[in-house]
Amino acid sequence: MRTTPLASRLVWQIILSIVFVGTVVFLPVSTYAVESLCAVVKIEIKQELTLERQAFDAHMRINNGLSNIQLENVEINVSFADEDGNSVRATSDSTDTSALFFIRVDSMEGISDISGSGTVSPASSADIHWLIIPAPDSGGTVPSGKMYYVGATLKYTLGGEEHTTEVTPDYIYVKPQPQLTLDYFLPRDVYADDAFTLEIEPSVPFTLGVRVKNDGHGAARNLKIESAQPKIVENKQGLLIGFKIIGSTVNNQSSTPSLLIDFGDIEAEQSVVGRWQMTTTLSGEFTEFNAEFSHSDDLGGELTSLLEATNTHFLVKDVLVELPGRDENRDFLADEGGVLRVYESHGLDTVVNDHSANTTLELMSQSGSEMSYRLNAPVTAGFLYVKLADPHQGAKAVSQAVRSDGKVLPLDNVWLSKTRREDNGWDYFINLFDSNSNGQYQITLDTKNLEAQPPVLQFVPDRTTRETQQISFLLEASDPNGTIPTLSATSLPTGASFAMEGEGMAIFDWTPVKGQAGEYEITFTASDEALKTSQTARIIVHSITEDSDGDGVLDTCEMQYFGNLERDGSGDFDGDGFLDREECLQGTDPTVRIALIINEVDAFVADTEVTEFIELYDGGQGNTSLDGLVVVLFNGERDQSYRAFDLDGFTTSAEGYFVIGGSGVTGADMTVSTNDWLADGADAVALYLGDASEFPEGSVLTTSRLLDALVYDSDDANDAGLLALLHSGEPQVNEGGAGDAEGHSLGRCENGAGGQRKSHGFIQALPTLGATNNCLANLSLTMTESADPVNIGTGLSFSLTVNNLGPEVASNVQVVNTLPSDVSFVSASGTDWSCNEAGGTVICDQASLAVGDANPIVINVMAPSTAGD
Repeated sequence: MRTTPLASRLVWQIILSIVFVGTVVFLPVSTYAVESLCAVVKIEIKQELTLERQAFDAHMRINNGLSNIQLENVEINVSFADEDGNSVRATSDSTDTSALFFIRVDSMEGISDISGSGTVSPASSADIHWLIIPAPDSGGTVPSGKMYYVGATLKYTLGGEEHTTEVTPDYIYVKPQPQLTLDYFLPRDVYADDAFTLEIEPSVPFTLGVRVKNDGHGAARNLKIESAQPKIVENKQGLLIGFKIIGSTVNNQSSTPSLLIDFGDIEAEQSVVGRWQMTTTLSGEFTEFNAEFSHSDDLGGELTSLLEATNTHFLVKDVLVELPGRDENRDFLADEGGVLRVYESHGLDTVVNDHSANTTLELMSQSGSEMSYRLNAPVTAGFLYVKLADPHQGAKAVSQAVRSDGKVLPLDNVWLSKTRREDNGWDYFINLFDSNSNGQYQITLDTKNLEAQPPVLQFVPDRTTRETQQISFLLEASDPNGTIPTLSATSLPTGASFAMEGEGMAIFDWTPVKGQAGEYEITFTASDEALKTSQTARIIVHSITEDSDGDGVLDTCEMQYFGNLERDGSGDFDGDGFLDREECLQGTDPTVRIALIINEVDAFVADTEVTEFIELYDGGQGNTSLDGLVVVLFNGERDQSYRAFDLDGFTTSAEGYFVIGGSGVTGADMTVSTNDWLADGADAVALYLGDASEFPEGSVLTTSRLLDALVYDSDDANDAGLLALLHSGEPQVNEGGAGDAEGHSLGRCENGAGGQRKSHGFIQALPTLGATNNCLANLSLTMTESADPVNIGTGLSFSLTVNNLGPEVASNVQVVNTLPSDVSFVSASGTDWSCNEAGGTVICDQASLAVGDANPIVINVMAPSTAGD
């Protein structure tokens, strides 16, 4: 038995559950006062945490050299022992947290069972691989780790006689493991359009922060957290609101427009912080904030989880702790139910003294618009926080804060805030955070520096209607700079109108007629001539004759897949990211997850360019209906579509493949007669839930109802626009990356692996349309020599070891070694090697070399009869 270290990629699913309270305002009728109602909205943010951790591949090969008798009743039990030979527990039960190792069979070839009923055919071999993942405590605390032995007991029946073989144990070193705690931070109050004012106020970005703390004794390698956009899961009062993540940052780095935060390596006893920038369309308050996580049982679940806890906190402010030995990364000041605590970026958590009640603020001087105030607070050892009424009601901004000993406070630590009163007005405050304070500060306030800003467009939610049912709404915009914005709309459906109606207002009106059922994307724009703002919203029109209960799900679809009309269309029964309503409209099964992926693409071919192809794959399920799906091709020059293929009426092959190919492609399921129909980069292939009619030539790139995509090139620069089709951080792939763009295609390795909208697993290899992708084996050759020097005319030996590092089995392996002219060949041998020598050249062949195998060849020779080098 041989064990090989692996870098296993572990994934945790994290769900952040947040309750938002906003306000619905009812306009006054006659002389009655304005009435309002608190509206509760529940949102979810799904995130995926990944990291690399130590794991092992255990491999056993069973060779049956008998030509006419099979091995029967094969049973293999893998055993573990510590360095002293004491037995330690391993388990395949992910809930058994008393074990030190999780183990499961990863693959079997040449045998179908190893629990007592397996067989190995005559003159054949069986290969079994186990995945071994250490539990968090198995690696100890010292960097070198702990040694364990992995062995096995093999039982089988041969010719009716039982045999038992104890397999010699191999040893492994388990490194210390990380232990992670995630602390999430979210402010209570967020600001955007105020429901109690006539103008449309702009959104003020706020922080969703996370601190990843490693309390373990080993490093967390290549840790990433990718966030989905917030999703509203409950909105009973129908509040017109939206939430969006607009960017992210890690530590003190500049913000990027990505949902993925790459933390890199987090060493033992270290912490790293990341922040997502979010916006909302309405001012309001977050009242509940919770997080939960789960870990795949296939990778050990609870037993091997390195994530100890996820905690949530309401954020007061991102501040900067200025003490000796601290870093320059901002920290989190949080409100823990009336107790303030600062969570530092390097991992320390400390209670903060709130001296607001014992602090005063008095005017010192005025120079033009500049106002200087003296703030007097108690002398404080440790951290200090104060919150005082703002005498200017938010009309000015903090320009400087200086402590009486000359220390200039960073503006992260002196800020203005506001909170809603019960009468729906605002209370304004000045806030200050400091450490080891002498209590005396001079704070300078000045007029806000107002720069030109684009108009603010009222939030436009997606809407649903039915044929012959009118849909009409007022859209408003305002300009912070005081001008009157103009409004416009593009891609209006036939029969729809959009007309200005007074200053900064316009009315959309449409009554869909029979035959207009479908989904429509409309872009609304507000412009002040210098700057503009746009939003895109969907209007979904249901058929009046096919949806009797008006829930957006066709009656035939509900009855076919659910047996009744109780589904309301807003759910996602199969959890594939597409609503039941969307799948029914497109003709796909809403109870079965759409698992189809783009598996292989060959866009760069020689001469006539009729052998280009795109291969889809359903994971091996076979005969999968492709109804309701469309393949769309995007050109990188303008990031617009140039061709689309409806897949209605097609299915995958029995093996799970579907090929769109040029006229020179043999066996294509759909043939494209046009030469050079697939551009060779930088371009993209995308798979959508939809119809080709939705993607006429020149359609703009969209991720709505996107299943999968591949962005590729042939030695071209990255196309940032096209990369939006992929998950954050996924690469554009070069078909010429291995030096043979014309001879290679781009295929997933391993076949079908990686997941939708993930391209990191694509490699360049020989095309294999409609079959398992070519994954190259990575071979290494090492040579071990005998002692030097040796006596003349004596025998000596050396070994050549070929190691297959994967990811594919190596076939027809050949090793050629030419001996020095005065060295005489004696013999060469090795397990599964066939060796011959002619003219001083040794040639050894092996039919196949499994992943993880390292088979040596021992070559015996006779030293020269005369002395020399």
